[in-house]
Amino acid sequence: MTANSLTKNSPAISNFDCDYNLLKEDFMLPSMAVKEKAVLNNSKWMKEYAEKAGVLVAPHGKTTMCPDLFEIQLSDGAWGMTLANAYQVKVAFRHGINRILMANQLVGKQNIKSIIEELKTDDDAEFYCLVDDAGNIKELANACREEDLQKPLNLLIEIAPVGGRAGVRTSCEVLELAKVIRSQNPWVRLAGIECYEGVIHGGDEVGRVKEFLNFVSQTTVEVEEQGLFDADNLILTGGGTVFFDLVSDILTKTPLKTPFNVLIRPGCYLSHDSGIYDQFQKNLVARDEIAASIDSSLESAIEVLTYVQSIPEPGLAILTMGKRDVSFDSGLPTPVKRFNPKTQELSKLGDDWFLSDLNDQHAFMKFPKEVCLSVGDIIISQVSHPCLTFDKWQEIALIDEEYNVLKMLKTHFG
Repeated sequence: MTANSLTKNSPAISNFDCDYNLLKEDFMLPSMAVKEKAVLNNSKWMKEYAEKAGVLVAPHGKTTMCPDLFEIQLSDGAWGMTLANAYQVKVAFRHGINRILMANQLVGKQNIKSIIEELKTDDDAEFYCLVDDAGNIKELANACREEDLQKPLNLLIEIAPVGGRAGVRTSCEVLELAKVIRSQNPWVRLAGIECYEGVIHGGDEVGRVKEFLNFVSQTTVEVEEQGLFDADNLILTGGGTVFFDLVSDILTKTPLKTPFNVLIRPGCYLSHDSGIYDQFQKNLVARDEIAASIDSSLESAIEVLTYVQSIPEPGLAILTMGKRDVSFDSGLPTPVKRFNPKTQELSKLGDDWFLSDLNDQHAFMKFPKEVCLSVGDIIISQVSHPCLTFDKWQEIALIDEEYNVLKMLKTHFG
């Protein structure tokens, strides 16, 4: 049970028949909150972008692992959800998500068996996974045969840049794998090509990403020319949260004869942040005409509320949150508001309020020495890197602009 699942006399909450408010201290703190207005804005932004760019969105659900948030994305036109492993896929299937791309190879006896069981349970379930290994392809085909799966398992060959992550590096390797897949029909079929450009770092990143994506596009054409695709409508997919504009521009221009859809897979746009992803998005808008043409902007939706629990020195406050509550790998949280429970005053904070360090359960906040701060005051912070904040909470408060709690969102990180 997490700290933010405890409120008044109720041991756990999922929906509310009465009023609860974070600033009225109806919940124990620290508590993570997601602002409904910002989430809906961000979802609409991506919907508009995808429509203008001529792509489909398959958001990466590993960021939130929250089916309630998946539903918002799907209601705004998402093609389906991207997940990272068999457990996450199973969670999504069990919550009614029936079109899933697993952006990794499906490896291991029980992992493979569990996915096949899900596919046998629901005839409408649509599942895609990545491959970069001939042995894995044969293992998947054998499992489908042994379990008598009545439809072929959809495979996407993963291409990666040299020095990148999983995936083959050359067009020859792609063609060889495509032939292996063909040899294992009807149990598996080649439904498209996948790549992940986000592993390209340093130097002329944009130029190198473009070069890589052009290679992916050309290799896809070579596979089609040899008649190795088995789907009537192919999938080309790439596009994490940083370079989805380049993926949209280049992969949609792939000169294929077979109809195809380009899927982009950003994971952090729905919550956004006030750190690294905010800067990534500014860079994207600066280089991409489509993004720049959208009237709205992505907004940071995550806030973590915590108490001042000690003021041991002038200008130094110790807060009741730490590394177990918020992300810290890509920058420390940023204090943005202060609420005084005695005066009921909510005020914005300037740049002279900042965190200097985090321990497991403590945050060190510097603030102007002339300010009268009290133990028990509430500090509201935004974060950098949403993924590693979401995974610290089993329940998250969905709030309106007045900090009324609309619903408790449950996460499923396992």
